[in-house]
Order: sequence, then C-alpha cells, then structure tokens
Amino acid sequence: MATIHHHPFNPSTVSLAPGESAGYTHGPDARYHNATVYVTAVPNVWRYLPGAPARTLAVPEVRISAVRVTVERTDYYLDFHVFNRGPTRVDSYDMNITIIQP
Repeated sequence: MATIHHHPFNPSTVSLAPGESAGYTHGPDARYHNATVYVTAVPNVWRYLPGAPARTLAVPEVRISAVRVTVERTDYYLDFHVFNRGPTRVDSYDMNITIIQP
C-alpha cells in the first residue's frame, strides 16, 4: 500500500504577471527518492472582488535531483516552476507538495 504525505509550502510573497514564472528548489528530503511527487499552486482568491477574472497557476513539470554528499549519503531536491497562465496578476499563492511513496 502506498504512503501519501502532504506538505504545505508557502513561498515568500512572489507576484506573478500574466506569462511570468517563479522557480523553486525544495529539499533536501529523503522521501523524494523513488517517489511520485506532485506540486500544486493555488492563488489566494480571498483578496479579489467577486466577478474578477480567474487566476490560473500551473506547475507543468517537477524534477527530482540527487546530490551526492558523501559516499554513504545522497540528498534529494525538487526543482519546479510556477507559471501564471491567467489573464491577470497573481499577488499571493500557496503550494502543496504531495509525495506518494511505494
């Protein structure tokens, strides 16, 4: 049976204009080794008025990198970008990292 971990990740305030992206590296975390990892980004819509244009964020690709520290130890990191795919600026957003281990 798989083990699922959810890790909320709140980046520092990064404002994204339409078409812009922000890159992140997260780790080290041994749970990334041999795991399936999803990253989601959700705009904080409570700051916007009803009827305002939709805010759309995407994390199209997540890479797991291994860095050999010593002969016995390897550290694992996530590398990903959050893209603003919507028509308006996103001033604040939260992310969640989901780790699915066999």
